[in-house]
Amino acid sequence: MKLGVEKKMNAPYRPGVIILYFPEPLIVAVFNRMEYYFNNSFFSSDLFQLLRLNVKPNRYSFMIHPDTEIRQINETIGVGVFATKRIPKGTIVFALDPLDIVLPGDDPLIKHPGLGSYIEKYSFRDEQGRRILSVDHAKYVNHHCSPNTLCTAWGFDIAVRDIEAGDELTCDYGLLNIESNMECMCGDPGCRLVIAPHDGLMHSRHWNKVIKQALKSEKEAKQPLAFLLSPVVKAQLEKYLQTGKGYISVEKMVYLEGNSNRKIRLAS
Repeated sequence: MKLGVEKKMNAPYRPGVIILYFPEPLIVAVFNRMEYYFNNSFFSSDLFQLLRLNVKPNRYSFMIHPDTEIRQINETIGVGVFATKRIPKGTIVFALDPLDIVLPGDDPLIKHPGLGSYIEKYSFRDEQGRRILSVDHAKYVNHHCSPNTLCTAWGFDIAVRDIEAGDELTCDYGLLNIESNMECMCGDPGCRLVIAPHDGLMHSRHWNKVIKQALKSEKEAKQPLAFLLSPVVKAQLEKYLQTGKGYISVEKMVYLEGNSNRKIRLAS
């Protein structure tokens, strides 16, 4: 799941320009699974109607915050996602979208000799063990042990502190249901050194506190991705913001294969 950049063969190189592309079988997979995406409760009905009618205004073309771009970091890390303008705390920076590729855990594409490594590198697992592959540049967001964004159980990521123009957007891979330990080189003073499969449970209490604090600023921030939230999610979020009740813990995002992870003691 180490992030990087693919170079398109035979394409002329221009400094500062990164060419991104999807293997053709994955593009085909998007259309083969569209019916499933449109029936997913996370997705708003107005977006479904726009896609059905083939209406493509610019504001419907992104799933990650529009004030972001991909930049090369170095040869070891590859690329990352950076803010082009200030993104305030409480801003939704990523939301699940009907165009994201959802692969069941036993999908043959995951073991495909030509595509398996690509899917492993750029996708994450949800609470059902499905592989989610973002079609935009959200898949290039790097890990940090003190990230400036965090995943929520409502299907969106939120900025947990102000992100200034030029800052790299980071998340915590501990919430992405990784399958094996990953060495961490984020350089944070509190770096865990190893990102482990059980981190989603071990650190959930801390992450919930950070997310709840960020949600207090949700109303004050502009939300260009709010249209991607379904009426159900919007209602749940509004109820929590008004009453403080109904928050969904990030523990709900953890894929419990065989339920064995429930035995893991939560970190305070």
